[in-house]
Amino acid sequence: MDGTVYDARVAERSLPAKEAKAATQRLVTVSVVQFFASVCILARHYAFFLEKDFPSVTAALSGITFTDYFFCCSGFFMHYVNARKPDMTAGPLVKKRFIKLYPLHLATTLFYVAILIASAYLASLGGTRSGWECVLPTLTLTHAFGTLDHQCLNYPSWFLSALFALTLAYPAIRWAIRTWGAATVLALTVLIVVGYEAAYRFGDMQHWSTLTYNFGILRGIPTFLAGVLIAEYLPRIAPHVKSFTLAYAAFGAALIGMMTGLDPLICYGILPVALVALLAGAE
Repeated sequence: MDGTVYDARVAERSLPAKEAKAATQRLVTVSVVQFFASVCILARHYAFFLEKDFPSVTAALSGITFTDYFFCCSGFFMHYVNARKPDMTAGPLVKKRFIKLYPLHLATTLFYVAILIASAYLASLGGTRSGWECVLPTLTLTHAFGTLDHQCLNYPSWFLSALFALTLAYPAIRWAIRTWGAATVLALTVLIVVGYEAAYRFGDMQHWSTLTYNFGILRGIPTFLAGVLIAEYLPRIAPHVKSFTLAYAAFGAALIGMMTGLDPLICYGILPVALVALLAGAE
């Protein structure tokens, strides 16, 4: 959903034939599941219109969100494309991502700004929860950093805000893996998740998998790092994954867990990450 799949397909052309075939298969399977995950998210949003007539359906579908799966996929594709490169600087990477992500985001934001202007002059349109304070953070892609106190304008675009920040951080992540080893980044990822879970279970913080405009960047860090690590450890993972059966089971378990209120760490954290690893490793 952020252009990294295309980049990965370009990168695979330089691989040996057998390896390129396996790479193509894993790219296709990860992308196909991205599509089904998007459909599930779409169903969740439309379910809110059914709340009056089918409250049980709305309740079941309201927990479905594969956003963390998309963060993990983004980290996986980012490292899958760039891990073999001899050197990397942030500038070209950021420029490429900015060109792919920002024009549509800008157009969508301006559409909502037009609605904001119209609602100020046409009483028949009713009120809006968005205000002018929402415009600058949204335009500057900083609206996943706690710069807003409510959802407004094109509020799902907080994901782009978080993803762009993680793209900025990726060269440093890659450098850390090359300098200190993937095990160090893995340990850091585990510590981050432990810290998040402790704040949720023993403090008054909402679960990190529910963060959006209110520091959604924090939500993306562990699963993005997990995706990077999956790409790094893929040569070790692949020989142990013989089919897609476990991946299908992980997807189904995550979906059921989201619909039944299973522990959020399991259905929004562990299972989506396992899903990416199982899909990427299967050949």
